Amino acid sequence: MFSIGSHLNVGISSSTSTSGSPEVTSPTPVGIFLADSDAAERPKFGLPSTSYADWDYTKFGEIYLLVGGESEGIGDDTLQIISDLQSSYANSRVLVTFGRIHISLENQVESLNVANALGIITFEIKRQFDQLNRNKALVR
Repeated sequence: MFSIGSHLNVGISSSTSTSGSPEVTSPTPVGIFLADSDAAERPKFGLPSTSYADWDYTKFGEIYLLVGGESEGIGDDTLQIISDLQSSYANSRVLVTFGRIHISLENQVESLNVANALGIITFEIKRQFDQLNRNKALVR
């Protein structure tokens, strides 16, 4: 999934069971994003879909990204976990934002390979943090 040693520096979690949902205890804002191939076609637990590029990821101390399959999107079992998480964090002291994101496609392209979609989204997240760091350096 990651190369050139990135797996040593990037926290990666993989779980397909409801008992494996993340326990978020961060004192900083947390963003949990669902990247979905059928974002515009069906509503999911009240989460409107927005472009991946419309979010300001730099306001989050932790980011969790769930990427759905290229043809089926995010499965109903995963959506149920997200719904349960939304309920459990509704009255929590931890600030958790849930977002549903998509990559707009053109020229009758129906979907992207999951790895390509993940690369596009993580590049945007990194680009925003790099820009933030450059701006901070200019202020000093």
